Amino acid sequence: MTIRALISAMLLLALVPGSSWAADTLYDSRFQQWQEAASAGDPEAQYKLGNSYLRGIETGRDPARALAWYLKAAAQGHVKSKFKVGYLYFTGEGVKQDHGEAFRWLREAAEAGYSPAQFFLATLYAEGKGVKQDLETALDWFVKAAEDGYSPAEGEIARIRLELARRAKEEAARAAARRAASQSPPAATPQPQPPSPPPAKAAPTADQWFDRLIGRNWHATDLKGTGLLPSRVVRCSQAGKALECESQRLERFTAYAEVNYKVRSQISHMDDTGRFRVHYTITNLFVLPDDPDDPTPRSSEELPAMGDQPPVDLECRFVNPTRIECGAKESGILVFIGND
Repeated sequence: MTIRALISAMLLLALVPGSSWAADTLYDSRFQQWQEAASAGDPEAQYKLGNSYLRGIETGRDPARALAWYLKAAAQGHVKSKFKVGYLYFTGEGVKQDHGEAFRWLREAAEAGYSPAQFFLATLYAEGKGVKQDLETALDWFVKAAEDGYSPAEGEIARIRLELARRAKEEAARAAARRAASQSPPAATPQPQPPSPPPAKAAPTADQWFDRLIGRNWHATDLKGTGLLPSRVVRCSQAGKALECESQRLERFTAYAEVNYKVRSQISHMDDTGRFRVHYTITNLFVLPDDPDDPTPRSSEELPAMGDQPPVDLECRFVNPTRIECGAKESGILVFIGND
């Protein structure tokens, strides 16, 4: 029997119910071949062996050992391995997180034309990690990655362009204010006003509870609550007796992906007992699968969908002036602690 016929027979046997041992044998054989070739210095085999350790396929998951094999291949100029070294320094898997080292390795792979590296290099420029923040350069690299078919870059391009437009608008407004100030006479010194009498002690009103909500930074004790209430990462504007809020770009990790998202919330119906409602929507800006070489997830993986998620309504209440609870015991209670 020829080698090709033998392999075909083994593949067919792997599809027969009750023959999982045959598939395992094929996996073990492939892993063993990579080990032998990697030990002999083959950079492609070293890269594949690194992938196996990083993903836990055909062996136990071991990011540190994966990094060691990627470094061996990268030393021989293997572009994908250079990217993976940079990626591990970026995430801190298998090695202490170091954005400077991530930048060095990602730039080498990006300049060689590898789109996942271009995406992560752009992210470092956009966030000012490992390099001085430079949104224009970040945009250039995101565009290169998108043009090469790396789909997560598309949402980043739109976000960076909006941010650049916002900054340009703010700078134009500041310049106009400076010109106006240089041409205006000095403002009259305001006369001191007598202090207001202290308010009478009474039960808080709905307006007072509302002021307390606005006047504090509310920290969620659970990641699920991040972005819902006024805080350092949430901007709110008042519309009558309601608040319209939008979070900054936030990040969370699932079992299969890194997710960047924003939260939009509407806070309303405050009453004299400190009870109010929160209506919110999470928008996933981009979802990066756990294997950054391939932005298309495997069919067996469940990844969060891009875009707006189904809206959620919460009933919330002030437990005391610095503690808010939302939800119910059956579905889980979100706790927020307020700081000045």
